Amino acid sequence: MALEWAMVFLRLILTSCVALCFSVASPASADPCEAACASARVKVAALVAKFAANEDHYLSRRYSEAQLRQEFIDPFFEALGWDVTNASGFQLYKQDTVPEARLWKHGAVHYADYGFRIDGRTRFFVEAEAASRDVDNAEHIDQAIGYAWSSTHTDFAIVTDFEAFRAFDARTSPQGAHRNQNEIMTLRLSYKDYVERFPILWETLSKPAVATGAIDQLLAAIDPELIRESVDKAFLADLDRFRLSLGKALKSENPGLSIEELNAATHHILNQIVFGRVLEDRDIEPTGRLREAVEAWRTRSGGAALWTFLRAEFGRLERRYNGVIFAAHFSDSLSIPDDTLNEILDALYPPTSPYIFSIIPLDVLGRAYESYLGKRLEEVDGTLKLALRPEVRRAGGVFYTPDWMVDYILERTLTPKLSGKSPDEIAALNLLDPACGGGAFSVQMASRVLAAAQPRSRAALLCAQPRQDQGR
Repeated sequence: MALEWAMVFLRLILTSCVALCFSVASPASADPCEAACASARVKVAALVAKFAANEDHYLSRRYSEAQLRQEFIDPFFEALGWDVTNASGFQLYKQDTVPEARLWKHGAVHYADYGFRIDGRTRFFVEAEAASRDVDNAEHIDQAIGYAWSSTHTDFAIVTDFEAFRAFDARTSPQGAHRNQNEIMTLRLSYKDYVERFPILWETLSKPAVATGAIDQLLAAIDPELIRESVDKAFLADLDRFRLSLGKALKSENPGLSIEELNAATHHILNQIVFGRVLEDRDIEPTGRLREAVEAWRTRSGGAALWTFLRAEFGRLERRYNGVIFAAHFSDSLSIPDDTLNEILDALYPPTSPYIFSIIPLDVLGRAYESYLGKRLEEVDGTLKLALRPEVRRAGGVFYTPDWMVDYILERTLTPKLSGKSPDEIAALNLLDPACGGGAFSVQMASRVLAAAQPRSRAALLCAQPRQDQGR
């Protein structure tokens, strides 16, 4: 069988070579794209023949994902015009491919295998799997779509082990109910299809094609009416659901709480959980600490509540960060049903969660949080409901400061203060955002401060000790 496949693909290689030679020799066929396509097809045909000749080995568990990437997936995308290994020696921000998203995969921390970029913007993600794994596995698909969807600006994702190739529309969240609708069937390929159907691969995924909008055109043709599902709106909907569920549980278990105390408690508890997850995904804290607290509760609780284990973790974070989010609070002593907390935590970790917090832009999280702050729990006829705060209702809703306005204001206020300053002088500055909300100004202030200090000594700024009068 291996010999037969080798002969078949040898003929395909020879056919492609003839096409390439003809395109070079004939003035009427001097289109550089045609020549590039033919050359790329020859390279892919060679990879296909190599895989077919020793398929059993490549499909075995002995053959790792790292080996597969080096021998097949890297050269496959290089044939499509991408500088996968950065042979050009570009700095990170100029490279064609970079690992961008951090999450759990197969029980360990993992980065998205490839983010393919043009002009610094990621146009699609590729999740590579060992050939012994099933690319149609729901977890793999959800992760790949999750990379793209969470980025808020990338609408296309691929899962491949070279033996099989799957492509997905990532304009909607990676939920199981939508998974089949996300798949782009014209790009559902076996490696045996690559040479025959190479034109569609070239016209869709080659670097020149992507640079001229091929992916956008493909998605528009699939569903021109589809509007990208907003990450911040989806996250806000989940925050509202968590708050209502937690509020009802707290009211039931702690009947003496006033509505103001109920709002304060739900707000503080959810802040700790969500911020803890963001710290984990962004590699500031070890990934899975909150999940480990759940596992500890399940295996050795001795009758203790899950809230007890979570408070121990939040206490550790408070000692490290000395901030109000994890500080002691009256809600620490409240009774909270284990099931309620467990459901919230489960919804914030994969595979249940569609969110990859390491890649969701901070301003997107800020928009969701600002809208979250604009609501409060109210009791109507004995039933808890979420409603806009009175001041928000009067203002006509929550308004998030657009990025251009933040840049405009900081360029005229903060930038002059940073110009020509040493790290010590920068560290001595007092910066205040009196109406912080979702942190639109605070995030950009921190970025500008670090950028101003970094050319001289970023470490000096980061190691600067807070003064005693700064408080929490």
